[in-house]
Amino acid sequence: MESQQPYKRNFQPISVGKCYAQTATDRFGDGAKAAVRDRERVTLGMHPQSAELPFTWPGNDSDDERNAGPSIYRLIPSMQKFRSNLTALSQVYNLYFSAYQGRIFVYRPRAAPSQALPSQPDLQLKPKASTAAQLVGGQLDESRPHTVNHMITGFLGDEEIVLACYDDGDVVAYYTKEIEKQAKECRATSDRSHKSVPKQFFHENVGISAWGLAVHRKSRLIAVSSNRHEVVVFALALTQDPLSRRAGLSRTTRLDIPTRTRNWRVVIRMAPSADNIPNVCFVDDCQGHAQRICAIDIKGTAWPLSQPGPMIPLAWEPDMPQLGFVVQAEDLLGSDVGEEEFEDTEDETDEEHDEGGDSEDGSEVDSEEDAIVAGTDWSSFYFQAHELAQGLSTYKSPGSSPDNLYAWDATFKQQDSEGQGENKEDLGHAMNGNATAAHKLDMTYFPHSNTVYRTPRKAEMMMAYWRRPPEYNRHPQLPEAYLADLGKRLFLLRTYEKDIELRSFSPIPNRALPTEFGVICSDALKFGRFRDPGLRRHFHATSRLNMIALAPELSLMAIGSPTGRVVLMTLTRKAVPAERDDGTWEHGFRVEWVLPTGSDETEHRKTLRPMHGMAMGPVQVGDEIGGKVGGVGPAMPRRYRLMLHYRNHDILSYELTREEQSGKLCIF
Repeated sequence: MESQQPYKRNFQPISVGKCYAQTATDRFGDGAKAAVRDRERVTLGMHPQSAELPFTWPGNDSDDERNAGPSIYRLIPSMQKFRSNLTALSQVYNLYFSAYQGRIFVYRPRAAPSQALPSQPDLQLKPKASTAAQLVGGQLDESRPHTVNHMITGFLGDEEIVLACYDDGDVVAYYTKEIEKQAKECRATSDRSHKSVPKQFFHENVGISAWGLAVHRKSRLIAVSSNRHEVVVFALALTQDPLSRRAGLSRTTRLDIPTRTRNWRVVIRMAPSADNIPNVCFVDDCQGHAQRICAIDIKGTAWPLSQPGPMIPLAWEPDMPQLGFVVQAEDLLGSDVGEEEFEDTEDETDEEHDEGGDSEDGSEVDSEEDAIVAGTDWSSFYFQAHELAQGLSTYKSPGSSPDNLYAWDATFKQQDSEGQGENKEDLGHAMNGNATAAHKLDMTYFPHSNTVYRTPRKAEMMMAYWRRPPEYNRHPQLPEAYLADLGKRLFLLRTYEKDIELRSFSPIPNRALPTEFGVICSDALKFGRFRDPGLRRHFHATSRLNMIALAPELSLMAIGSPTGRVVLMTLTRKAVPAERDDGTWEHGFRVEWVLPTGSDETEHRKTLRPMHGMAMGPVQVGDEIGGKVGGVGPAMPRRYRLMLHYRNHDILSYELTREEQSGKLCIF
């Protein structure tokens, strides 16, 4: 394997080998390059050069367009602009996801290491816009509101999911095991009429364009940030039925995970100074449960918010006036000290916890909405719901009303156990899979005011709430010392337009721990100057580090930019902390390489276009398609694949691994 070493370094750098490229012509055949070019010309207000007028595909509707005539524009999907990461790889199965307009195309990469994709997807996921989404509409594109803004894969317990959010506020999730099952069935039959698609188990709406996504494995939570300047955490109802569940429990499952008797929507308000929130993450406690939410707004301000009690804002302003795009809480506890000045950190992220949620909701959510709280006007509904919430405090001793999500849920559980007929009956129906009864158990919690309401399932009632005057979290901002309990265990990774920052969650000195200095890498990714002035129109608003992927087993993090480049980073720790009078320096990160390399760009990116998405996951095993991914056993070094997907449908792929003896990270 050829390696590129431009100059001598005092640590083992990444060795960069062959880049595997698949062009639009390789994938879709002759005429693909011209079709992509003509689509671009039309979006720029220019005339196409071919006889056929380009059109956007997939369209607004969800039918399969079987009656439409043949066209190359129905073979090559249209890509949306100005979004976040729109591709993802399963960490369990050989599944590659790419979001085109409102659909999610599912592919099984055909061979390693090239990871070539077929011209036709193995499966298409076509979630319909909810009734609420049809009323909300879009912000970026009013003509196509049901368009994906962001997509990730993650684990709810032991079950991996693919999660996507839309410009019309919809949020949908599917189990990847169901997608894998359907993809196999589709591969076995050529009759499209007999092909079915899995139904989403989760379909909600947050009232405005949704952007940030996070999934917590152990606590089984889904967090969504939006342009309402708020974060909504969805906590699905959980049970531990020993007859139906224990037989399927994995060895990693913990029976001490608290149950939830309701489906909770936790609405976390920000301070009035907050702005649109493009990214969000969970912050764990020492047991690995979700303790806090950390969000970043487009001003670059990070908002660590306490959980599960009343949400009190704590703002971290950026040191430099830049736009903020990604925030990630990294667990650096237990890092081994290495032989070099810095040591690779085996970071454990939110993706290393436990077992899956139980919500088995179908895709036809709209039909269920009208059956609940129908005929109730919004004002009277809120009055009744608030009365109910206030009345629940009588189950507690005087002066000790519920003050967090778990306390409220315990109060409802007590209400159910005391035989309050309708609630008890609803609970039984919901646990048996009755969707209508399950919706009756949906509750909304506002931590900043410690109020609970029953979640309306009628879209008009939700719209009435979303259109009310904005309500902010006006609790006094706490000092940074409030996060001292996190100590040196967690660090905050924050990205901007071109810079990457790592800082302690607890930078304020205390008696036990001195202040730890943060680390910032300026201009980690920069595009440079355009040699062709015509490229500026294609790369408008692409200078932002808004894509992130983790390979915990390689101690590796990939951060990408729509400009088309990715920086590979290793989290590090000094063998001996550097002590200073005003603090200490121990943790940091090492920029290993920027991909594609200069030679790869010269050879494979002759036509520069922005990046549609970046995906990283384990390499498939087995036959050339492979059902599962990952190494053969614990003794085998894990190999990951990194796929860079560009708006002209070119795809560049690399394989990554780390040599066990030297710690060198290799790219094949």
